[in-house]
Amino acid sequence: VDEVFIPSETYNACLLGLREFINSIGDGQQHVVIGLSGGIDSALAATLAVDAFGSDRVHGVLMPSKYTSDESNILAEKLASNLGISCESISIEKLHATASDIFDLNSKESIVSENIQSRLRGLTLMMLSNSRGWLPIATGNKSEIAVGYCTLYGDTVGAFAPIKDVYKTQVFQLCDFRNSSSDFLVVSPILDDIINRPPTAELRENQKDSDSLPEYDVLDPIIIAFVEEEKSQEEIVALGYS
Repeated sequence: VDEVFIPSETYNACLLGLREFINSIGDGQQHVVIGLSGGIDSALAATLAVDAFGSDRVHGVLMPSKYTSDESNILAEKLASNLGISCESISIEKLHATASDIFDLNSKESIVSENIQSRLRGLTLMMLSNSRGWLPIATGNKSEIAVGYCTLYGDTVGAFAPIKDVYKTQVFQLCDFRNSSSDFLVVSPILDDIINRPPTAELRENQKDSDSLPEYDVLDPIIIAFVEEEKSQEEIVALGYS
């Protein structure tokens, strides 16, 4: 796949798809809202949205919980500033605490508690969509979606997912391309600290994607072999990815 992956072409394809879909709705001046986590996927999605529609039509929202680090909030706010988009913070912690009481989740961390947080963020995005007329942009990448490392009705909420066909390793390449390109109005918007930090959903204490998944430079070739090359389990094992 790397032999045919051209970051500039892929970036512009994602940009075109996002722009054409959103601009086909209503009067063609639809505003969008994106949950900003301080991570690389939401940073890339937000940058694509600004390149597609301009900063006035793009709105960022931070949705911190008790597991959200100060670094995540700071990086999200800096990204919004670089992009020139509006940004607000709506904590999900009170909602999460209430849900934890109702469903008796306080005694243990669990996938149920993690999913509730993600769905509360989806609920928040849909509240903003309904009350302000903004369309949510989903930020999931192909690696996460392919292995189910996402929450139905949570981080999958969105009218359009511009990087849904982009593997995680390619997300990094697209960010590097975008930061080095002079073809766009906003120059080098994605902070190095966002690109370099270990991927994490921050749904539990000190969580990292690598706690549940192989490193993405191992996972992505396996997904490609299975999904795109239709190799069998035995053939994939024989390739020796580790």
